[in-house]
Amino acid sequence: MSSKEKYLGERFITFSEAAEVLGIRSYTRISKMVRSGLLQAYELPETDRLRVRHKQIVSLIRKNEKQP
Repeated sequence: MSSKEKYLGERFITFSEAAEVLGIRSYTRISKMVRSGLLQAYELPETDRLRVRHKQIVSLIRKNEKQP
């Protein structure tokens, strides 16, 4: 399986896009979430920037909505 095929069907977004989805002003907060282990970052083929899974960001939003 090629490295491209490994990620087919998944949606990966940049730290800036993740920050926008979460309503955060800066992508540096996403970097801190990755370093703390709250989010997992991925190195994708043909890009030099790390990405996060879109579904993990959505899951984080849902988790926070459930908290009282």
